[in-house]
Amino acid sequence: MAPGAGLIFLIAGPATNTATISFVAGKLGRKYLLIYILSIISVAFAFGYALDLIWEGFGRNPELLRGGTEMLPYSIRALSAFLLLIFIVLSLLKRHEEHHHEEGKGTEFDLIIKIPDMTCEHCRKTIERTLKDIEDVKEIQVDLKEKEVRIIGKVPRDKIISAIIEAGYTPEEREERE
Repeated sequence: MAPGAGLIFLIAGPATNTATISFVAGKLGRKYLLIYILSIISVAFAFGYALDLIWEGFGRNPELLRGGTEMLPYSIRALSAFLLLIFIVLSLLKRHEEHHHEEGKGTEFDLIIKIPDMTCEHCRKTIERTLKDIEDVKEIQVDLKEKEVRIIGKVPRDKIISAIIEAGYTPEEREERE
């Protein structure tokens, strides 16, 4: 493989993983996601091509690609692997403990809130974004025509109402079903 191709993989791989793509799409939208991906592709190819030109200029000398590094001593590698294993186990235990703690954390509800001052698409997106940031909200349905928001989750009503007020709107609680 040419060094430029390797550089392209090193640049584009981490920048286009599923987590990064979904984050950019969710926070910035499709338009900026497309710009982001095209930028990554352009920069990766430009630098890969430049590296190949430099490689050609040096006569394709393979000695330039070899590093003068050595492996770490076995004791450090074994200790690092052991510490990593401990951190993974602790993380899994913590997650398991949090899951059991949340099971008894209240009942799920279906809350419908009327928001009379929600008048446009910007209002809808603002309210949706505000409510999505609240932990344990499972589903949000915003009906702009009826000026209503339906929330499904395990969140105290007061927390939802105060979040809507902080976003600059006046909620009117309508109906709740357990």
